[in-house]
Amino acid sequence: MIFQLVLLVAAVTWIAPRVASGASVALPIPDPRTCVPRTSAAKYGWITPIGSFQGTSGQATILQPLAPSVTLEVGTWESSLITNTVAGILLRDIFGAAVTLQQFNSSAGSITRIGRGSIDMNFEAWPSSFGSDYALLVIQSGLVEDLGATGYSGKQAWFINQAITAANPTVIFDSWMSFKVPAVIARLPRVGTTAPSRRIDGSTLCDSQFSFCSRGTFVPPQCAGSLAQSCGEFWSLDPLLSNGANEQRIVDLGLKLVVVYLTEPDLYANAERCAAQPTSLCLFAHQSPSAISDSLSVSPVNLPDYVPRCWNQFSSAQVPASHLSCDSPMEVLTKLSTVGIANRAPHLRSFARYFTLRDIDIQSLTSATLASADTWAIACQWISQYPTIWESWVGAPPIGYCMPFLFIAVIGAVLI
Repeated sequence: MIFQLVLLVAAVTWIAPRVASGASVALPIPDPRTCVPRTSAAKYGWITPIGSFQGTSGQATILQPLAPSVTLEVGTWESSLITNTVAGILLRDIFGAAVTLQQFNSSAGSITRIGRGSIDMNFEAWPSSFGSDYALLVIQSGLVEDLGATGYSGKQAWFINQAITAANPTVIFDSWMSFKVPAVIARLPRVGTTAPSRRIDGSTLCDSQFSFCSRGTFVPPQCAGSLAQSCGEFWSLDPLLSNGANEQRIVDLGLKLVVVYLTEPDLYANAERCAAQPTSLCLFAHQSPSAISDSLSVSPVNLPDYVPRCWNQFSSAQVPASHLSCDSPMEVLTKLSTVGIANRAPHLRSFARYFTLRDIDIQSLTSATLASADTWAIACQWISQYPTIWESWVGAPPIGYCMPFLFIAVIGAVLI
């Protein structure tokens, strides 16, 4: 048996498979891949190779300078995964930071998690999830800093397959009012056609955390009991993502729809099959930007116009007894940071402020998830192709800048 000494400093905890529950998941699998080679990263001046250790395997290990540890929040949806992975790779490879990605099924509570310090940054925060916490944590207490827009907008929307509208030009499918019309409802999958998705433990996505749904479905009063035969299916992701907004909207607008909760892979597979044919209608909810809305032949459904007063009276805690009869807002997604980052790592705060992904950038990144499930590889390829974009986020170290060094020895046993 030969014992190998490995010297590590700025390790990174990278993305593991997506979770299906609402709980946060620490992602403990280190990704050993380097996207920006250290020889290339050194030119920016934030990290400098200072030596190497020749292990018994003959592989040289670069000794890295110490940098702050940073925990980024990521969601389970493509745009959040991709955006925070791009940021995480650059924070690690360019600045030498020790990066951890922690995953949540919903953006709800993100600003609170940052305020209490369990999360350091989120590069894709949805303002609709802030509620009164923004005024409390950003404006009043200053525990959280708003670092400006991410660069692209986001929206929770409803979609239908385009092919059926092209094949039936005299029928209106893309209005919310259509889902009260029996002839349109008849084109949807009948209630009970699609099986709700299940987690690894066999439970459905709608569990005891939600009072408004059960057994993987939400049944509004207008579809209860024998009335279900006059309703059609509406596919939705984990209830945490919309926090009951879709369900309350269905109740208030009197739509003949029963919600079936599906995982992202199951929803995509169903939407892909539906989008390829012009006979049957499918209706589903999804956020944009995403691979589904940007890559499949689907069209948004026109809901009643968004009105702040309408949206503000909605309470997720009271579904289905709350009120919501309008569309979701188009949101300028933003970056949030704990105020502590400005004190212990101002250069990382500066990077985050300049970090900007355009609509065209996020569309190409999310579309790439159709061909590969390797989020790290997709983000790295974009970083490799477009250094002229992200180099402007990095900035130069101040004159005389010198990072302290720390060597952490981890002994691993390698059986040969």
